[in-house]
Amino acid sequence: MSFLKKHPILSTIIFVLVASILISAIIIFVDSSRDRTATVYISVAPQGAEISFSGEETLTNNSTNRLNPGTYTISASLPGYETESRTFTLDPNGSESIILPLLPTNNDFSAYEKNFDDLYDLRFYSSKNPDNSAVSKFLMGYDKKATIESVLPLYRYEPVDYYYVFFKTNEDACERLFCLEIGAHTDSAYSAALRDIASHGYNPSDYEIVRSR
Repeated sequence: MSFLKKHPILSTIIFVLVASILISAIIIFVDSSRDRTATVYISVAPQGAEISFSGEETLTNNSTNRLNPGTYTISASLPGYETESRTFTLDPNGSESIILPLLPTNNDFSAYEKNFDDLYDLRFYSSKNPDNSAVSKFLMGYDKKATIESVLPLYRYEPVDYYYVFFKTNEDACERLFCLEIGAHTDSAYSAALRDIASHGYNPSDYEIVRSR
């Protein structure tokens, strides 16, 4: 100690070095204890697709997942659809969005009429791949059929032979996004409702129809 008292400059240098080492150790400890996981939003369509993932974590579809930084590969498959894969890299505290719609091998996109998340994924794909005529044709047809909402409700009221046509969104009653409810007391009224739909330029067979009386 007497040596350091006789050499104040050396004492200051040693103090600064020790303090720097302690501060660096604290910073390293705090930084290592900080959550550095990344987030990745996964959306695979249709909903029944099987998802395989190269990481040890389990991914949840249509939600944000937390993963350690690194490079991963996600694959999705479903009978009747083309298998798709995507490789992505996550930086510490980074984020990524993976939207992976599967394309049907026979261009039957009817599964995409059953879930809004699936339909969104297909629209996202189309925005990135506008040259895919099969996808564009389906989406154009879907949007044309969806405009039936603008002419509903349709109805005719008579004491006995009446009908009404509503757009129905009750998922318990309808399997497709295109779903109409026709209330008709008689078969003749039901047939008249179908003719009324056609007279407005829409094909009743394009829609799932729930009949009530």
